[in-house]
Amino acid sequence: MAMGPTAITIEEVRALEGKEEQEESILALLGIIGTFLNLFVIVFVYIYTGRAVEEAENTLNTGKQLEELNPITSMGGHIT
Repeated sequence: MAMGPTAITIEEVRALEGKEEQEESILALLGIIGTFLNLFVIVFVYIYTGRAVEEAENTLNTGKQLEELNPITSMGGHIT
């Protein structure tokens, strides 16, 4: 069974193009939103890890200061 060529009207072509443009716009918007979310996560992780490192350094410094204040450990002795 041979089928003849199908005719597409100009209105159908315009409707298809309009639908494709709308899909492309939505995808572009989703890409932009995803980029901003990625940047937000990167900044959040950078700030969080920076604060965690500072807190760890402060804890270590506090421990060293306490050892220096303790007369037994400052003379090389150990508390058992």
